[in-house]
Amino acid sequence: MYQTAIIIPAYNPPDALFPYTEALLCRGFRHILIIDDGSAADRQHIFSALGRLDGVTVFRHAVNLGKGRALKNAFNYVLTNWKNEVQGVITVDSDGQHTVEDVIKLRDRLRAQGLSLILGTRDFNGREVPFKSRYGNKVTSLVFQLLYGVKVFDTQTGLRAVPMAFLGDYCRLEGERFEYEMNMLIYGALHRQRIESCPIQTVYFDHNSETHFRPAADSLRIYRVLLKGFFTYILSSASASVLDLALFELFLPIFGAADASLRIAASTVLARGMSSLYNFTVNKKMVFKSRGKSSAQMGKYYALCLVQTLLSACAVSAVHFAFQGNELAEKMTVDSILFLISYQVQRSWVFGGGILNENGSCGGVAPDGRAHILVLRLSAAVRKTDPAGIWHCRRLFSRWEPYVSGGHIKSDAGNGVCAVCVRDRSGNPFHQKQGTTLGSSYGRNVLFRIHGSVPVSAAVP
Repeated sequence: MYQTAIIIPAYNPPDALFPYTEALLCRGFRHILIIDDGSAADRQHIFSALGRLDGVTVFRHAVNLGKGRALKNAFNYVLTNWKNEVQGVITVDSDGQHTVEDVIKLRDRLRAQGLSLILGTRDFNGREVPFKSRYGNKVTSLVFQLLYGVKVFDTQTGLRAVPMAFLGDYCRLEGERFEYEMNMLIYGALHRQRIESCPIQTVYFDHNSETHFRPAADSLRIYRVLLKGFFTYILSSASASVLDLALFELFLPIFGAADASLRIAASTVLARGMSSLYNFTVNKKMVFKSRGKSSAQMGKYYALCLVQTLLSACAVSAVHFAFQGNELAEKMTVDSILFLISYQVQRSWVFGGGILNENGSCGGVAPDGRAHILVLRLSAAVRKTDPAGIWHCRRLFSRWEPYVSGGHIKSDAGNGVCAVCVRDRSGNPFHQKQGTTLGSSYGRNVLFRIHGSVPVSAAVP
């Protein structure tokens, strides 16, 4: 059975880290990576002792680089050295807040749930929870749900189970300190990765005095990351409005010889068309960071614009009829509400959709243990360099190791179809719905679309 790696970023950890690590080893964990994030000289004896334990690897930073950098370096180490030995990783804090029993609970959930980011969720209603932790997490969870549409009960938990399939993308995320963990959640929400919660014990020692979290500076970093997308959305809309007015002013003289109504109409259409294209591009690339098909998303975007315009006209008329107030104030109020609704619709519908796990996940869906044939239709870009799709297909499925084993690849280069017999390491069939888009090893380029899925009786090695 594949192991689960343990990652413990540590900066000036307490002496209790050594017996805690020993307890993990006693419970069967054999791939433990501890990152010394530039700890002081008087803490080095702990890392020296840990490095002598069989099954423990100590990775050192010469200076303190932050928790985010420590995690990214650890993910890279796992992908480079343990890719064929572990099914995923569990990140654990070094201050003893995460019990060994809870680590085992997340390991079992990771094995059962397949492609899910699993968060160890604390209960913040207890009296032992410090005030800043209790209300800080609740407010952050609420803001996260409003902006990204996903309910996360503990946004700052350090106990997380991450499947191997996600590590490559997480290595590319921004953030060097505690804000990196928020970026993981935002990326997961935007790309439709399944985010699940697993209740764990709530443990605080001496009012959380061991934490290296800086309430002011790190909270500012986290909220800057959390609100960055929405503020970019506001700037995108504001700059599009300015561009629309500037283009309108530019086009008016061009149609100067035409009738006034025609001149205004033509200038309005051209200006609005160009400014809306600019707004679409910025929202796609910078706000929602979508890698979906532009043509389909553009159709949805302009459909939303049309509906939003009609709703604005109808709602302003209805409000004015009901209250007989100032038309400008009523329009500003209605459009502000529609502006917020439009953000949610664009996030979830226009630019929504995942790279890997949009419509399903592997594992746990059929107890018969039969393999499945995935019929993959190759993209034109793939067929130019790899007509049979063999190399790209093996690269694609290596991203999901050890969840799936790919074998018996049968290709028809003539019509661009590649059939792959796959199943996960537990013997469960791998399921994705027809039409789901699959990407390269890091999801950068669309390679295949699932054309069908047929159960077969043949065993897969």
